Amino acid sequence: MLRLVLPILLLLAACQSEPEQLSQEPPAPPVVELSGIPSGHILGMAPKRVTDARKNPRVYLLCKETGLVQEERVGDDLGFDFHPLTPGSYRLTIKEPTAERDSWSYHHRDLELTADQGVEVKLEPLDNPAYFRIRAAKNTPPLIFLLTDADLEVPPKNQLGDLLEADPLPSEKIHYSFADDGHGPFDVPPLPAGHYQIMTIAIDWEPGDPPVELRAWPIELRAGETRTVRLQKRLAEVTIR
Repeated sequence: MLRLVLPILLLLAACQSEPEQLSQEPPAPPVVELSGIPSGHILGMAPKRVTDARKNPRVYLLCKETGLVQEERVGDDLGFDFHPLTPGSYRLTIKEPTAERDSWSYHHRDLELTADQGVEVKLEPLDNPAYFRIRAAKNTPPLIFLLTDADLEVPPKNQLGDLLEADPLPSEKIHYSFADDGHGPFDVPPLPAGHYQIMTIAIDWEPGDPPVELRAWPIELRAGETRTVRLQKRLAEVTIR
């Protein structure tokens, strides 16, 4: 009888020990810390070349997949940080105030954001930039002036506002704009050399003035050179030297 009882006891002991082994939790995975810029961020510093504290840059971010636009009005530290962001294609536009009363310089960047990534945007000084300045005859009326890509189709004049402030993202084809009395001279911030287009339209009109039209003229900016644009005949003509 003893020989029969001993194997049974050993079998019972083995069966009782199995639940204890199955109930043990697996060891926790090691904690991994990511260094650098947190994922899902697009951040950077906006330039500012004027001292007027009331004129701070504005920064816009367009998600190309969804069409969603986010806007930031940066503070005195000039920093911006869009987050959290999903992976995708984005366009960043920085609208920088310049010295004149209502003038802006536009910086555009196309960015790709992948998973677990942050993008830091730095606007470096241009190598061998081009320059131009704007002068106007004394009888030039108050106007809107744009410098755009050469291939931008001239819109109807009643759609100019949509081109400048579209939900609220400015067009990526605009590089400089001002709305002022037009007397100047205005020195435009440095630009890459290349072919551009000038657009002008009067925002005030008096009897005897030419019809209020949105007019366009081509201009080539050459590296290391300064071109002068002179507005004449109450915006009916320009000369470029």
